[in-house]
Amino acid sequence: MKNFPTEVVQNIVANLQDVKHPHYLFSTLMVSKEWCKVSVPFLWELTLDYTPDKYNSYKCIITYLSNAEEDSRNFLRNHGMDLLSSPPWSTFNYPIYLKSINYHHLAILIQSYLSKTNDNNNDDFISAKERLLFQELCKLFMKRSKFIRKITIPDAINLDGIMDDIPFITRYNGSSRCLKGLKEFYCYWNFSGNFYKSILNICKNIQIIKIYIDAYYDVESLAKLISLQSNLKQLKIQVQEITVGNIITNDYCTPIFNSILDQKDSIQKLELINFSFQFADKKTLESLTCCKYLRFLSIYQCKFLNTQQFLSLNGIPGLQEFYFCHKDDDDFPEDLIIRLFHSNLRKIKLSYHTLNIINAIIYNCPDLEILKLSTPLNRSCVLDIFSTCNLLKDFSFEGEDGYNENDLLIQMSKFVPLTLENLEIQMCLQHPWIFSPDSLKIFLKASKNLKLLRIIHKEPQQTLDQQFSNPLTPKNSTMKTLTKDHLDVIKESGIGLYMTSGIKFSKKLYPNYVHTVVIPRRI
Repeated sequence: MKNFPTEVVQNIVANLQDVKHPHYLFSTLMVSKEWCKVSVPFLWELTLDYTPDKYNSYKCIITYLSNAEEDSRNFLRNHGMDLLSSPPWSTFNYPIYLKSINYHHLAILIQSYLSKTNDNNNDDFISAKERLLFQELCKLFMKRSKFIRKITIPDAINLDGIMDDIPFITRYNGSSRCLKGLKEFYCYWNFSGNFYKSILNICKNIQIIKIYIDAYYDVESLAKLISLQSNLKQLKIQVQEITVGNIITNDYCTPIFNSILDQKDSIQKLELINFSFQFADKKTLESLTCCKYLRFLSIYQCKFLNTQQFLSLNGIPGLQEFYFCHKDDDDFPEDLIIRLFHSNLRKIKLSYHTLNIINAIIYNCPDLEILKLSTPLNRSCVLDIFSTCNLLKDFSFEGEDGYNENDLLIQMSKFVPLTLENLEIQMCLQHPWIFSPDSLKIFLKASKNLKLLRIIHKEPQQTLDQQFSNPLTPKNSTMKTLTKDHLDVIKESGIGLYMTSGIKFSKKLYPNYVHTVVIPRRI
């Protein structure tokens, strides 16, 4: 171990770094002094990303306070905080390694620290102490850290006491240097636009922005923040609209899309959630065709998409993944979706589809690898997809109520793509597909590379009268799709099976109810 080159030790330690399992690095600290020196930066750069536990996580606050300057320590002591557990020295300059701040985790650690070190847990000033400690720690991080690469601000109740201070972190000494290299920014708290104003002149190298915005307050500053980035690659925006009745009071699409176009030479992944195109220019969405590196587009429950004209015959040329979730009370933008389909698409996920959309997939996306559909699919369309999408690896569809599906399985066996690895069929629990073990055997034998068959039963939709007259019970919710003979066929084939009823009953009350059946794939 002593003779290992430093570069080798660094590679070993780097591969052990895991934000979910920080204890993987604990053992490397004990190997030798050299290993300890290499391990400490890796362990402490993500200290505020680790999920706080109930017992020891708060001790990192003790260590950080040992690194705080004497003025800061005196300030905290003068406000009733006991720092006896944090002597004014430490083996390493721990704050210098910090690269990521999760403010939710920091709030939990501060609360835990004060509860462990505060003599009076009923202290009327505990909230004030939390806020003061947060301020002093932020000052320490901004001044000492080499650079912060990632900031996460979740929507969590633990942040209530400190949220007003977060926008002011840029006023602390060293913040301009520390935040200049910010690469990832995740904000799910409903800030006013002042927060984005505070960082947009400092943070110009962000590559990933995932954010929740208020459609009235945040748009202008957020648009500027997006525009000023030098190499933005991923953008996810979830909107909370300001409405009067059912009328949206402002156009936020135009400034945001204009800022996205400023990133047309770098943006690769775009996710839009709850957007309204009511007041947007009719060519707003089509402007994305200018984003030559855009590979992933997700449109989730957006409204007034039918107001958008998409005249390009080639869709978004570089697009490889397209996800669409339809908002039920809005018109379905069939023509718009069809216009996006082209030969470069590899992954499509749709919450709703029409026959025209399926035909467009069949004719325009021959190299499709993943197709996930959440609404009932016509039986003939299954065969058409199998026969034309010859590179399909993962296919999921809803089979609706089942009848005698022996002929369908046999026909599927004739056209199943050789590349198919995962097949998911959703069906009604009370009325599942009906097919024999022999038909299943024929299909599985023809599926040369199939690794996993998923059968997902769906709970039936019941009216209130039906819930009272015929409530769901373990007796009428038993899975009847596969018998023992079916399961023997699957075991013999070596293909994995995951089958679930879609309904969970109390294990204590109904210990014999089978919710899930799993057969491991034979390797």
